[in-house]
Amino acid sequence: MLTNEIASAEGLSDDERSAAVGILRRRGLLAAGYPFRLAEERPEGPTLLPEEVVLKQVANEEDEVDEAVVSALERRGLVRIEHRSIKRWGVSDEGRRLALAADGVDQLGALTVRDLADGTWRDRGFRAYDVRAAVPYARAPRENPYRAWLDEFADLLVGLGFEETEGPLLETEFWNNDVLFMPQDHPARSIHDAFSPVGLRGRLPREDLLAGVAAVHEGRPIPGEATPLGPGWGGRYDPVRAARPVLRSQTTAVSARYLAAKPRPPFRTFSIDRNFRVESVDARHHLEFLQCEGIVGEAGVTLRHLV
Repeated sequence: MLTNEIASAEGLSDDERSAAVGILRRRGLLAAGYPFRLAEERPEGPTLLPEEVVLKQVANEEDEVDEAVVSALERRGLVRIEHRSIKRWGVSDEGRRLALAADGVDQLGALTVRDLADGTWRDRGFRAYDVRAAVPYARAPRENPYRAWLDEFADLLVGLGFEETEGPLLETEFWNNDVLFMPQDHPARSIHDAFSPVGLRGRLPREDLLAGVAAVHEGRPIPGEATPLGPGWGGRYDPVRAARPVLRSQTTAVSARYLAAKPRPPFRTFSIDRNFRVESVDARHHLEFLQCEGIVGEAGVTLRHLV
C-alpha cells in the first residue's frame, strides 16, 4: 500500500501514519473511502486546518479567534498568549446633559417629521455626530459545542478510512427490524416504543432479499441453500408487517442498507444520525436522539484492530 511505503521510508510509526492520513483527509488531499487514493485537485486548493486558520488570524492580529484551538497551539509552543487590559473613558449621559446646559443651546440629536412640520428646527442647533462613540457590542454566533464534538468525531473516523453514510428517517419495519433478525411479534416493535405513521405503506426490498429474510425468520433454508441457518422464530413471516412504515429507531438500519447494496468487503462505514423512540421526556431522555453506528469488513481484521 502506498501509505505503508511512505511511512516506512520516512520512519513513521503506525500512530504517526494514522495521524498523517487523518490530516490529509481533513485537508481534502485524500479521497474518502478505502483503499486510500489522492483526491481530485480543487481550484481553491487544500482545505486549511483549524490550526492553520488560527495561526493566520494571530499573524494578522485579528480579535476573534477560536480560543480552544489557541489553547492547543499554546501547549504545543506554537503561540504565546499575552493578556492586555484595555480601558476606555467617555462622557456619561449626565455629563452630556451638563455640557448642553452650559452651552445654553437645546440641540437636536435627530431630525424628526414633527421638527420639519412645525419649523422649530430652525431655532435649534444640531449635536455633533461622534463617530468614535461606543456602540452596543454584537456577539458573533458560535458553534454549538455538541455539534462541534460530533463533527470532530466524524472527522476522526474519516481519518481512519471510514466512509460516512446516511439513510432515510422514515423506514419500513423490514429495514428497521426484520433484517436485523428481530421477531415480528417482539414487544419493542409495539406502538409503545416506535412511532408508526398512519395511512402510509412502505416499499418492500427486492424479492431475493425479502425471501431470504423470510426464510431465516421461519427457520427454512435460504433459497438456493440446502440447510437453514438456524431454527428461526417459528410461525409465518408477514410481508405486510414488513412494509409498515416507522420512524427509524436505530441507525443500524443504515448499516443494513449499506450491506445489502455492498455485501462484499473491504468496507469501513459509519453513520451519526437521528432516531426516534417513544420516551418519557426528562433530563436524560427525549423522543429524538443521535446514535453512532458503524461496520468494518476487511480480510484479516480482528477485534484487536478495533481496540
